[in-house]
Amino acid sequence: MSSLHDLRAPGRGPSVAQVLVLVLEGDVVLSQGGCDVRARQDDLLLFDDRSPFTARSSARSLLAAAHVDGARLAPRPEATAGPLPRHIDGRAPLGALVASIVRTVLSLQHHVDERALRRLGAAVLDMLALSVTSPEPRSRAIGPDRPGLLTDIVHYMRAHMADQRLGPDSVADAFRIAPRTLSRLFAADGTTFMRALWQIRLTTAHTGLQDGRFASVTDAALICGFSNPAHFSRTFKEAFGYAPIVLKLKRRPRT
Repeated sequence: MSSLHDLRAPGRGPSVAQVLVLVLEGDVVLSQGGCDVRARQDDLLLFDDRSPFTARSSARSLLAAAHVDGARLAPRPEATAGPLPRHIDGRAPLGALVASIVRTVLSLQHHVDERALRRLGAAVLDMLALSVTSPEPRSRAIGPDRPGLLTDIVHYMRAHMADQRLGPDSVADAFRIAPRTLSRLFAADGTTFMRALWQIRLTTAHTGLQDGRFASVTDAALICGFSNPAHFSRTFKEAFGYAPIVLKLKRRPRT
């Protein structure tokens, strides 16, 4: 199991001892309190490590785990109420967004400073709280003729945009369609997969910087799927005609 940056306040132990697990590869069955919960790749599990539990996984499974500060997890009491363990579907929009940012934290934890990791961790906690209080069902229907398929694919791309490995092959595989079918869907809409992905990432970054949701240009770059903030700034300027720092400066209070 890979260790992950703890999602809790500096210098304090979690008031509710919970553990968040992301299944990176394979699957795992977590047993606790007479309840068995199975999670597959990209799914998440939330459980209380103060109670006895067992975890069974296949030999090829790879997991990432982080301690979670229950006090920060619960903007509403119901976020931590109810039985644990909990399964969070990695294909549902909120679950997918949590999973993608956790992957980003995992890949960057040895390359960015503690403050940036704390901000990313806070974003994970906010979305995790939403995902456990507002579970989002997803359609079980699959196939290239499913109504609204392109809309579902775009929602999936938005949820996974932080994952730098996101591409036409992985998305086609997630929806069980051929890459050629995926290309035809976007062509019928007058665009391409990569063009749509860049637009999603850049417009999300622009909106987040404009409304103050992103604390910095670096945060916007990482959360929106850019590994290099300098490349992000150049691409942003090419798309909008000005650098992303301009939006941050506009929001600073004048003295």
